[in-house]
Amino acid sequence: MRNSSVALLVALVAAGGLALAYGQRTSASAAVAREDMTQAAIVDDMPGETTALPPNHPPINGNGAMDFPTMPAARNDSEGALIWKAPPAWTSAPNPSSMRLATYKLPRAGTDVEDTELAVSRAGGNVATNIARWAGQFEGGPPPKETHTTVHDLKVTMVQMEGAYQGAMGAAPSTHEGWAMMAAIVETQGESYFFKVVGPVASVRAARKPFEAMISGITPS
Repeated sequence: MRNSSVALLVALVAAGGLALAYGQRTSASAAVAREDMTQAAIVDDMPGETTALPPNHPPINGNGAMDFPTMPAARNDSEGALIWKAPPAWTSAPNPSSMRLATYKLPRAGTDVEDTELAVSRAGGNVATNIARWAGQFEGGPPPKETHTTVHDLKVTMVQMEGAYQGAMGAAPSTHEGWAMMAAIVETQGESYFFKVVGPVASVRAARKPFEAMISGITPS
């Protein structure tokens, strides 16, 4: 009788161990299944799918791995900063975006109508790339006329082009026939400065001398 009790006890212990092991395996399988489902949900949230990623979730690449964006380096606007003086007839205007350092409205020759704009900004990128981008804002990409000079040991590239301008001058894209661009790229120790005049051909041509005088008068701060 005693031996039977011992055998029964051993059998119960063994059964409990099997149940515990089975429960652990079941839990592990469930965890793996949940992980697989989660990964599948993440992959389904790739761009182009109907399910959106949660707010601020890093995007997913084609391998199902998360792509964390590279943060841009902090700008140092004081490095190579410039000072310039616009002609008195040019009216200072509010900047339409934080990318602008200054905005001026230029009058049409002999009138008070301001139909031309000078935008001053500062950004990276080499000279050739920016000129090519500007040419692309004109229908057919007219060849730009370039001249090079030096002002206070700073390299300056002057650019002129004319044609049907398709750049963003308003809320909706539009084509402006008979427009021109006159720009100066000033290379500094930091990012380059861009002085860009855009408007009707006659107005831009009339602004050429005062614009060139302004660029000739720029000085490092």
